[in-house]
Amino acid sequence: MDRGVIYSHGAKVGGHGLGLVAYQELKALYDAGLLQRGIGAYGDVSDFADADMRLFPWMRGMFYLLRDRPRLRDAIYDVFAARHVEPCAIFHGWSGQCYRSAMRARALGAKVVVEMGLPHWRSVDDVMRQEHRRRGLAYRDQRPRRPERLDATYAAADAIAVPSAYCRQSMLDAGVPASKLRVTPRAADLETFRPPPSLPASFRVLFAGAVGLRKGVPYLLEAWDLLGLADAELWFAGRIRPEGERWAQRYADRTDVRFLGHVSDMPSLYHRASVFVLPSLQEGSAKVLYEAMASGLPIIYTPNCGAVARDGVEGIEVPIQDADALAAAMERLYRDPELRHAMGRASVELMKGYTWAAARQRWLAVYRELLGEGE
Repeated sequence: MDRGVIYSHGAKVGGHGLGLVAYQELKALYDAGLLQRGIGAYGDVSDFADADMRLFPWMRGMFYLLRDRPRLRDAIYDVFAARHVEPCAIFHGWSGQCYRSAMRARALGAKVVVEMGLPHWRSVDDVMRQEHRRRGLAYRDQRPRRPERLDATYAAADAIAVPSAYCRQSMLDAGVPASKLRVTPRAADLETFRPPPSLPASFRVLFAGAVGLRKGVPYLLEAWDLLGLADAELWFAGRIRPEGERWAQRYADRTDVRFLGHVSDMPSLYHRASVFVLPSLQEGSAKVLYEAMASGLPIIYTPNCGAVARDGVEGIEVPIQDADALAAAMERLYRDPELRHAMGRASVELMKGYTWAAARQRWLAVYRELLGEGE
């Protein structure tokens, strides 16, 4: 088949995070008979055993060595991936790691889909630069080394898949035409993430993600200190970034704040929580929000999280960088068990429309539109 889709993901295929999204998109193409070739850095692709899959296992080591230089890592991947692009109907690549590949595909007559993992880089850079300045921290420039290549990639794209309305707005603000943007939300595995058999007795707020500035952790800690709630705990699940080490040390002797590090059994951890909170400054569409909601939790989130929740229904939306608003939202759910239980039930109901099967159909609709097949 030379008129299908070539799909490229410059990181691990499978596992968690964006690798899981890549796996699900490959599965959608494979099951629909549209996958011409899959290209990835590394991962387990045994589920696509009879498909044309091109991986570079040596890149696993490179990813470790270049873990702090993602732009260089993505550029190296793109050089090798581009060599495996052949004539096809559609080329699908991820933003920042598909410039050469997309241009080659375009030259061969293919339509191009570019996928966003985060909002437009200008949005991320503006907010994070301001936050580092506010905290008196040195800022590591997050602008791409060659932004003109990203702009050229977006200009060449026939469709740009964005995971949330917030991400879409960041692209519009950067001048990307609305006609190119397709909102394709993420999902949760409802077999793995489901409501608990019983609710926790004590009030426990859970955060999951990298403990750092981008996730808004200092504002959450400031909000928690404003409250002083009785019989309540704040748990952090996730790797502690370098700037987060001082927070972990500062709260090391506190019994109401716990830093758990990486947690492998997240379903059980969601069951031990009363509320999930993610005060992120920048996200594409955080997968932990889908998981927490599928697990029956009300969520507290910012508009920059890319959440599909509705303020006042499945959770409470608060502005970014606002410890007072975070504290008020946590206190409201602490003092009103019926409200948090109602929001938790609404979360479970909403997630029935955000399964991976539903997500795969949304992605396929984009491909079929480009192929001129309609619904």
